[in-house]
Amino acid sequence: MLLDSLIDRKDMLNSPPIYRQCALLKAQLLKYHDIRDAGGFPVIKSTKKTFSKGDSSETVPIVREWLYIPVRLPVKKGLSVMDESLAAGIKKFQQRIGLKVDGIIGQQCLHK
Repeated sequence: MLLDSLIDRKDMLNSPPIYRQCALLKAQLLKYHDIRDAGGFPVIKSTKKTFSKGDSSETVPIVREWLYIPVRLPVKKGLSVMDESLAAGIKKFQQRIGLKVDGIIGQQCLHK
């Protein structure tokens, strides 16, 4: 894959961009390269299918930590209740990847 080769060849990422979109893509590739080098995204496992505002679970802090990486959601260590800030982060994530924007953590938001 071409994009994978761009990630592994940092010299290609340092060349001047031809189009604005190239510069944006390079910036995102570098960001995800750094995420990979830092251990990647945390794995989210849950037996519950959905989480709504006010729900409490041991899965909620993991989702919050996961969302911190792409959305920069404030991490509230140990908070296991889905609050307004987490629902807002879920909405940003859903909008970014083309899901129904409802602020509910569903199976499309969870990866296993």
